Amino acid sequence: MISIAGVKKCRPFFEDGKWFLFLDGHDDKVVLSRAGAEDLQIALCNLPIYKHPGLFWGYNFPKDQALCNCELPEAGDVCVFLTSQDNKALEVLANHMSADHCWEHEC
Repeated sequence: MISIAGVKKCRPFFEDGKWFLFLDGHDDKVVLSRAGAEDLQIALCNLPIYKHPGLFWGYNFPKDQALCNCELPEAGDVCVFLTSQDNKALEVLANHMSADHCWEHEC
């Protein structure tokens, strides 16, 4: 059993007209599990959220504009910084990422 008490405290916060969510496993000495990384990848593809810094690249993103910070989260990542205009999308993701299966002990 792992302790993810610090991760469970990660909640969206509002700053500069946007919502942010910083998922950080550092204090708990945990990293994203394969399942957690896949869950984040699915969320990034299906919800109006994106990695920070960057731009939301879904829907009608201009084809001539370069993507910034578009690498998907991977198993073993310690933290992920996300942003959105939609607080509810980040709330749902924060709740989901509070599950034990999303994290594993740091090697």
